[in-house]
Amino acid sequence: MKQVIDLKPGQIIFIPQGWFHSIKCMSDSDLKLLLTFHNGLPSDIGIPVALEGLGDDVFAEAFGVSPGVFKDFNIKQ
Repeated sequence: MKQVIDLKPGQIIFIPQGWFHSIKCMSDSDLKLLLTFHNGLPSDIGIPVALEGLGDDVFAEAFGVSPGVFKDFNIKQ
């Protein structure tokens, strides 16, 4: 799923932890960001943690299969 959000100067956006994202400036002017985190030592949570949060329905849509295909994935032993 791809979602594009066109932000104007002064607007804000919330990107949840673990949500795959990228930020691209589409204008000729400089992009200035103010980033905030929920703790004093932010870190990259890594792809495995992010993938775990997506859900079977997202994978099913991405790969064109039934969500049931993924029912036994991510089982923690």
